[in-house]
Amino acid sequence: MDTGSVKYQEYFEADETFDSHSIQIGRTSGSATVSIQCRWEDRFAIAQDILEGGLGHTGRQYPFAGDIPGALGNGSKWYAESVSISPMPTRYKRTGQAIEYEKAVIQITYAQMQTEVSFESTGQFVTVNPIGLFWNLPNADERQIAPEEAPGVFIASHDITLTHPHLQISGHTNGVTWNICDFEGACNESACSLTFNGVTRTYPAETLLCSSPSLRVGCTLSGAGFFQVSLKISYNPIGHNQWIHPRQTVSEDAGMGFVKMFKDKDCTQQVKPVRTMDFSPLLTAFGL
Repeated sequence: MDTGSVKYQEYFEADETFDSHSIQIGRTSGSATVSIQCRWEDRFAIAQDILEGGLGHTGRQYPFAGDIPGALGNGSKWYAESVSISPMPTRYKRTGQAIEYEKAVIQITYAQMQTEVSFESTGQFVTVNPIGLFWNLPNADERQIAPEEAPGVFIASHDITLTHPHLQISGHTNGVTWNICDFEGACNESACSLTFNGVTRTYPAETLLCSSPSLRVGCTLSGAGFFQVSLKISYNPIGHNQWIHPRQTVSEDAGMGFVKMFKDKDCTQQVKPVRTMDFSPLLTAFGL
């Protein structure tokens, strides 16, 4: 069998090469073991293709993902993690004292490779502008809130840390060429919906800010490089291109009195010190 022309999927569709497979399912993760047969002399080439033939030198995807019910895990996120090669003892020939094997059995272990997500609560205290605000004190002359009496309000936010063990850090998505480092210091130009464990949360435009990604260079046995990536995205409900202004009063309709910056008196040309980008390629890369 010519390994240069045989597609990966064909090993699991041909009776003469497919051997067996089993699935292991735990409370939080799943894995699978698949055995295939191949010519003895092709064993290393096939093993390398299985372990590195995926996008970005990842392992090949689990070929029977469609057979796994959704309630038992996402089999489409199972990738080849390791292989074990052994000779098929019934397929060999002896030449003098030497044994020449004809067939090999490659046992492939597939495991989940997905983004780990963690949340850390953060926040900031913002001083309320006291202009036009009063305490409900008994003496009416003392009800005006003085500047030094202005209370602070805690605005809750959080940081989202995304970690992936083997990520493609650049690509071409929806006609846009991107690199993960391009997102450093940028906020989302439009609303983003993130889904974690089946729960979807939508973040308004300009409320997510990317920090510098942490990249760890990995290397496969054959020398192919890949990246382990950790990225922190900071959520600020105020938005990253508006601020509280000391002359902006607080009202129930206007909220805390946050303002944006413009470069004309008519306020038609907004100034955005924090640049905006389309976050969809970034979130797609992390599988979100």
